[in-house]
Amino acid sequence: MRRVSAGALLLSAVLLAGCGSDGYEPSGPFRPLPEGAPPRVGPPPSSSAPDPDRPAEPGAEESDGDPNVVASGLAVPTGLALLPDGTAVVGERDTGRILQVFPDRSPARELMVVPGVDPAGDGGLLGLAVSPTYLEDGLLYAYLSTGTDNRVVRFPIGGTPNAVLTGLPRGEVHNGGGLVFGADGSLYVGTGDTGNPALGTDPLSLGGKVLRIDVFGGPVGAGPAFTSGHRDVTAV
Repeated sequence: MRRVSAGALLLSAVLLAGCGSDGYEPSGPFRPLPEGAPPRVGPPPSSSAPDPDRPAEPGAEESDGDPNVVASGLAVPTGLALLPDGTAVVGERDTGRILQVFPDRSPARELMVVPGVDPAGDGGLLGLAVSPTYLEDGLLYAYLSTGTDNRVVRFPIGGTPNAVLTGLPRGEVHNGGGLVFGADGSLYVGTGDTGNPALGTDPLSLGGKVLRIDVFGGPVGAGPAFTSGHRDVTAV
């Protein structure tokens, strides 16, 4: 048996201690820090805890005062335009009603019912625009469906609509309805192809186009078609 001297053992111990040392020398024996009781966490407020057995109710946000809801209870609102005083006019597609909506969430006020609106299919009162000279003439413009065509009319609030542009294609679907005044004062009118894609590319048809007209219905530029080949332009 090979004998190892005491001096060799001592030297090995010193070398191992030197290799494992990182320069830290404890100043005394290890003593764990005392630990207190875990922090107490209270339950969430009962109002914020949803009941898994109770389904959500439609319109709950409105009843709770959702600040994003300005008006509720409207029947298929499809046209909206801002008035100079900061309120808005909103059209209901099926009823032909025009209502005034207030930013302070006051109840909406009915202004008038546009006569002659036919809501069959997806037709009806489809678009609204405020005259760029509203403070002088008080006129609103509307895109609506009748029993035979789609058309653009204008009228003062409570007054009789006068035709601006008539004969726009009318169908069960894709009746368009986009209506907006441009910075140049032209009225841009979005129409639909009434379910017939060929109308959008047909230069002899007003369907499936964005039309640019003046306030009397006359074409601006070389022709009324500003862009073409569309299916259903509901916003411009």
